[in-house]
Amino acid sequence: MDSKVSIIIPIYNASMHLDLCLSSVLNQTYKNLEIIMINDGSTDNSVEIIKKYQKEDKRIVLFNQKNQGVAKTRNKGIRKSSGEYLMFIDQDDYIDDDYIERLLSKMKKNDLDILIGGYVRESYETHKIMFKDYGKETNIAPYILIVPWGKLYRTSYAKNFEFMDSTIADEYLFNVMAYNNTDKIAVIEDFGYHWMFNEKSVSNTKHKGLKNTDELIRVLDKLVKSVSPKDKDALNYFYVRACIYYILFSCKKVNISEIMTVNRKFMKWLKVNAELDNFRKNRYIKYRNSECDSLKVKMIIHTYLLLNRMHLLRPALWLYSHI
Repeated sequence: MDSKVSIIIPIYNASMHLDLCLSSVLNQTYKNLEIIMINDGSTDNSVEIIKKYQKEDKRIVLFNQKNQGVAKTRNKGIRKSSGEYLMFIDQDDYIDDDYIERLLSKMKKNDLDILIGGYVRESYETHKIMFKDYGKETNIAPYILIVPWGKLYRTSYAKNFEFMDSTIADEYLFNVMAYNNTDKIAVIEDFGYHWMFNEKSVSNTKHKGLKNTDELIRVLDKLVKSVSPKDKDALNYFYVRACIYYILFSCKKVNISEIMTVNRKFMKWLKVNAELDNFRKNRYIKYRNSECDSLKVKMIIHTYLLLNRMHLLRPALWLYSHI
C-alpha cells in the first residue's frame, strides 16, 4: 500500500483563501493523504467551510481549539499525524496538483528524513509570479529555506522536534534542530509550492516595527543552547543573516535611535555567539564560494557589516528606513 502523507494546515480566520488551499490539496494526484486541519480559535466561518469539504472527503480531519498560536498548532498537528511522512501548508497558500507525488518519489528513492523544495512567490490580486526561489545541494541551503512549508519530513523523525512558542521565528528551533541531527537531507529544484502575497496582510508589510527584538534574541539563545552544529560556519552565517534581515525588514519608519539600539543588541549577541569578530573568515560569506547565498544577499550582508565596522551604519539605516 502507498505510504500515507499527513498534511498539517493551521487555520485562523482563513475564510477568504481557504477554498484555494483546500482544493489544491484535495486535487493531488497522490491520494493516500491525511489532511489535518486545526482551527486555532477562528472567529469567521472557516470551520463551516472546512466542514463542507469534510462531508465530501473523509480524508479531512478537523480539530478545534482555543487560540494558542501557530507554533502550538503545528506541534499538535505533528502529534496527531499518523502518516509515514508529513508536510505543512499555510492556509493562504496552494500546491501544484502533482506536488506531493513528486516530492514523495524523491524522498523514498533517497531514504530521506527531510526533503527541501523551492517555492513560487505569487500575487493574490493578479496571480503574477513575483519570483522563484530554491536552494542548492549545499550545507547552507537548509538555513536559507528555513520556513516549515515547502518541505517533506519523515514523521517518525519530525516528532523528535517542536516549534517554539514565540511571536517571531517560531520555526527556527524546529528546523535548525532537525537539520543538525541527520545527514539524510536533500534539496530539490521544485517550484510546486505557491507562497501567496497579500498586500493587505500584516505579515507582508515592512512597517512592522522592532517590538519583537527581545523575543528573537530569546529564540536565538534557545538555539545556541540546544543545537550542536554539524557545520559551525553555516549556523553562524544563519545567525548573522537572521539578525540583519530582521532589522532591514522591520525598521521602516522607526526612529533611528531605536534602530541603532537594536543593532547594538544584535552585534553584541553575535560577537558572543556567532564569532562576529572573525566573520570574514566564515566561508559562506566569501563571494567565490559556490556554496554561498545568492549574490544579492551576500552583498547586503557584506555592506551592512562593513558600514557597521566603519561607523557609517547610522546614516545608511536612517536613509533606508525613510525610503
